[in-house]
Amino acid sequence: YGPNMEVTGIDKDAQVATLKDGRRIKYKALLSTIPLDIMCTFTGRPELSSNTTDGLFHSSSHIIGLGIRGKCPHGLKCWLYFPEDNCPFYRVTIFSNYAEKNCPESSKKLPTLCMGDGSDVPDNLKGDREGPWWSLMFEVSESEKKFVNQDPVKLGGTAGTWPDVVRDTIMGAINTKLTTA
Repeated sequence: YGPNMEVTGIDKDAQVATLKDGRRIKYKALLSTIPLDIMCTFTGRPELSSNTTDGLFHSSSHIIGLGIRGKCPHGLKCWLYFPEDNCPFYRVTIFSNYAEKNCPESSKKLPTLCMGDGSDVPDNLKGDREGPWWSLMFEVSESEKKFVNQDPVKLGGTAGTWPDVVRDTIMGAINTKLTTA
């Protein structure tokens, strides 16, 4: 594990992977999560790359997490899927349902960075306040067929500047009734 463990070459016929530090590792079977076009270039045989990846396209994921003060209104649900077009995400994980350590303890006092709709925090809610806490993890896909706006936008309160997909996700959470403003 570490930067010297980066794969720099694959000899498919000899079944050997070459690492950044020059070490060579023999394998019987290779299972790779490296994008296919990059994996093909590692073989040193460019014809594999063009023949194998022609006509393919890839996608990326934006993972956006929100920490929320209050009691989770969704029971013990874990994964929720959203085919709707009123939100940028396709799946949401109620991350706080996996382990208590995925949120601060209820007694932990934290500031509200912005309201549930991304707006400014009213004066009566400013300052550090206790929980309880819950959290959501949103998955937003992006590809040449699905644009995701990453232009910077300022959210209210002290939340700061984020890619627009974060604001779109916050509004999508309201639209789908995952959260409220």
